[in-house]
Amino acid sequence: MSRFKLNVTYFFFFVVPYFTAIFMISSAYDALVQHWDNWWRLGVGGLVGAGIMMALKIIIQRPLGLLVLQDPKSWVAHFGKFFLIDNGKVLVAFNLILDFILSIAGIFFIHWLLPRNIIIQSSLGWPIVVMFISTAIGSYLAYDILSIDPEQR
Repeated sequence: MSRFKLNVTYFFFFVVPYFTAIFMISSAYDALVQHWDNWWRLGVGGLVGAGIMMALKIIIQRPLGLLVLQDPKSWVAHFGKFFLIDNGKVLVAFNLILDFILSIAGIFFIHWLLPRNIIIQSSLGWPIVVMFISTAIGSYLAYDILSIDPEQR
């Protein structure tokens, strides 16, 4: 796989869905919690968001590992190794902290960016469509690497 194709695959398969998931977590929190000015509620929202993101990272370990192995010198390998949480407890801790911070930043951003009626009515539908299309493109580009078909290659 060429380096360009690897970078595009990583972008569509992991980067776009990652930030889309943060957007969805933040939108769901802002739709459910009307008064988020309380730091306790915001902290709980960050913890729940970090937990959801950790669950998503557990799911993507195998395809991400396969992409990282394709070109060890690419930026995909450097950034991808950070999200391979099966490599140690320190990476798990850093990932939880990063996801906690990004969840809280997303909550503030969504609350600042979108009016309340948009958050409650339609802010989850479009990110789901974006995530679906993005992962479909990434899967299509990386089919030969991610395929479990023994006759492939």
